[in-house]
Order: sequence, then C-alpha cells, then structure tokens
Amino acid sequence: MADSVLYELTDGLAVVTINRPEAMNSLDTPTKVALRDAMAAAKEDRAVRAVLLTGAGDRAFCVGQDLKEHLGKLVDAREGGAPPLHRARPLQPAGHRHRHDAQAGVAGINGVAAGAGASLAWACDFRVLADHGGFNTSFAGVALTADSGPPGPCRGWSATPRPPSC
Repeated sequence: MADSVLYELTDGLAVVTINRPEAMNSLDTPTKVALRDAMAAAKEDRAVRAVLLTGAGDRAFCVGQDLKEHLGKLVDAREGGAPPLHRARPLQPAGHRHRHDAQAGVAGINGVAAGAGASLAWACDFRVLADHGGFNTSFAGVALTADSGPPGPCRGWSATPRPPSC
C-alpha cells in the first residue's frame, strides 16, 4: 500500500487515512488506487467491524481530485499520449463500498471535504465533523455531476450542529 494511504487495524476498527496533508489530501492516481485497495482489504478482513476514513492533518479531510495531475492527464489525452479519463476509474469502488457492506463506515471529517472527498464522506454510514470541518461542492456551479460518481442515498446521519442535508 502506498504511503499516501495509511491502514491500521486495532480492536476491530480499521482506520484508513488519506495521507497527503501537503496537498490537502487530494486524490492523485496512486492515492486512489491505494484507497481502493485499503477499502477492499477492510471489506475482506473478517476481524474488521467498522472502518474510519479520515484525512491526515487538520486542514482537509479530502479536497477531491488532484487538479494538477488531472490537468496533466487532460493535456496528455488531447495530445494522444494517455487514455481518456473516463476509462480510469479507480476511485469509484472505494466511494461505494459502504453501501453493500455489513461493516459500519465512519467519515472523520477533520477539515474541508470537497468534490470527490465529499462523495467519499457521503458514502459512509456516519459522518463526524470537527468544529472546522465542512462540505464544499461546486459541481452544479460548473454543470457537472459528482466526479467520483453519485454518492447514492444517504444511509447515515451527521454528528454536527447543522441539520443533515439528506
């Protein structure tokens, strides 16, 4: 597993940490693959009763796509040097894993959750926000859908002074 995603199992709790605080825990391709693999490992491990997904540092849970890498891939695809982006979807299974699992999924939102990061949090059964945590979406403002796939129905609740939006 890449250093960009940490995995620790203690007493039935798998803690999956997106570990790119210098990039506000944005998701580049190696991080998306490592996150997918960590979630798959938790799903397959019978000792795991719950999964806590969080981000390193206190600025961001996850701000979504690494836009620097994304722009580079767009340029490469336009010049014929890379496959189209719609064929590279390593994140979607990670974001949807909790909808079908018996394990509880908890998002520990320790900062901003934006874009695909918000979708990851919404895919969890429960969302616990730090006082400075919050959500930011700009999809509708630029005529896009959620970039990691729609989060689906919200199954959980949010432990926040603000009422949940689902």
